[in-house]
Amino acid sequence: MTQIWCHRVIRLFIFAAMMGVPSLFGGVSVTEPSAPDRLTQLMIERLEVARKVAWAKYQNSQPILDAERERDVLSARIEAGSRLGLPPERVGEFFTQQMAASRSEQASVIRLWSRGAELPPWGPLELREDLRPELDRIDRALLAELATGDLPLAASTRTALRERGFSIRTANLAVEALAKK
Repeated sequence: MTQIWCHRVIRLFIFAAMMGVPSLFGGVSVTEPSAPDRLTQLMIERLEVARKVAWAKYQNSQPILDAERERDVLSARIEAGSRLGLPPERVGEFFTQQMAASRSEQASVIRLWSRGAELPPWGPLELREDLRPELDRIDRALLAELATGDLPLAASTRTALRERGFSIRTANLAVEALAKK
């Protein structure tokens, strides 16, 4: 009986180690999270910029959704993706989900600021001059990564986004197109 119990405990510890569960000995993770792949890192960067976009919109009392701007961005990304040999529907779906994730993150932080949460340390930011060029650069890099065809698993990307403080809703929206590869 004791031997069966010992085997079960050992299997539990092995499973916990494989899953990266914090160790009972000092609370240190048995497996450290790996550095995100390039596409995941770019998705993280894009969502971090979305927080700055939220700040600019919050300061200027602008709505989160700018449907005309999103249509223009989506059209430009599909065209750029086509030049890289990417199927338009794939590019459209991917960037539609990235913009939905950005809106989700913007809504989340604006809601917090409106309820009295600590405001970010950034000074005034302008969408056109400060943030859109940064988003354009990230989107070009995202397209280049999509063109490689080497896409990460949705689950690992979702985990990386959650580890960087993005909500489960934002993370799920961002990885939705990856789950359909």
